[in-house]
Amino acid sequence: MYLNKPLFLIGLRASGKTALGKNLCRHFSVPFYDTDSLITDKCGQNIAAIVETYGWQYFREQETHALKNIPLETSIVSTGGGIILDTHNRKYIKENGICIFLDPPLSIICGRLQRNHLSSQRPAFANESIEEEVTRLHNEREQLYRDTATLRVDSSKRMNALVAEIQRFVDTL
Repeated sequence: MYLNKPLFLIGLRASGKTALGKNLCRHFSVPFYDTDSLITDKCGQNIAAIVETYGWQYFREQETHALKNIPLETSIVSTGGGIILDTHNRKYIKENGICIFLDPPLSIICGRLQRNHLSSQRPAFANESIEEEVTRLHNEREQLYRDTATLRVDSSKRMNALVAEIQRFVDTL
């Protein structure tokens, strides 16, 4: 079976949403959208600068605006890690597409954040170590991700295995 509606990718920052999304868009031959990129392109600043200048509430409003302005066509949509904090966003995602929760081990996320030179462009939420922040956010958000998702995958797997797993899932719909 083929993909016939948007496929939304949710999960913590550095869970692999953008990388998997780009691979899935090639696999399914559909457009790819990234809500974080849409926001930074519109605002002309990286996320850390947007949050520093305008605050988290403004950023979350822009996130909702970006989500709801993506065409409801067959596509892959990589979302920001906090998009699920808004009840309306969760409902919108559930009602309008397939939702995959990328849930790698937290040690994988921490390692990616420590190695990623772009992490300075992402704002910290508190004065915590990466491990403390990732653990806290996971504890706060995991149930929201699970409640929103159609499928949960361990995104620490090889990319081709993840794409195959999602294709098998889509084939069952």
